[in-house]
Amino acid sequence: MEPVGCAPEMKLLGDGYEVSEVTKFHAVQNSRGTTPGIWVVAVFVAPAIRLGISGFPYLHGGASCDDPHMFAVLVVDDDAGFRQLAVRLLKRAGLSIAGEADTVRRAREAVLDLRVDAVLLDVSLPDGDGVTLASELTQLPWQPRVVLISSDPDATKGDGLVRSGAAAFIPKSELTDAALRQAFATP
Repeated sequence: MEPVGCAPEMKLLGDGYEVSEVTKFHAVQNSRGTTPGIWVVAVFVAPAIRLGISGFPYLHGGASCDDPHMFAVLVVDDDAGFRQLAVRLLKRAGLSIAGEADTVRRAREAVLDLRVDAVLLDVSLPDGDGVTLASELTQLPWQPRVVLISSDPDATKGDGLVRSGAAAFIPKSELTDAALRQAFATP
């Protein structure tokens, strides 16, 4: 089966549940090479309140869901105002937003539930260390790309960045859409 398109949508259901519909449509070709009228549609339901996140995967700027350079990024920071700024910068960089989390626990849950492609992760969170979480996340089977951020430009001094498995570290004072685009670029 080959993916033939995508149409992500988001619907809010009662009780704080969001439905993110349709990652990809798949069609099966018959022996004559034509496509029958059967479509497989994936629907994911996750309790948004339990995850402590806002938003689910969507595409930005009309990019194709098959675009290998399109990442769905989870933004993890305990400061809601900074998360809003990071979301705006990521969108300007042409990246998609998978959601937001404000603690290590909620970030871990969101990454596992949503299987995000990438994580923008603050080093200092109220319930744990972002460097340790980055090390855990980069060992997952789908290996999300992790970019660490901190208001302390020396937060990953020494071998911290290498140990974490993160792709990059950006001090918050140097966070721009261009820096994010470069940090999340595939090698």
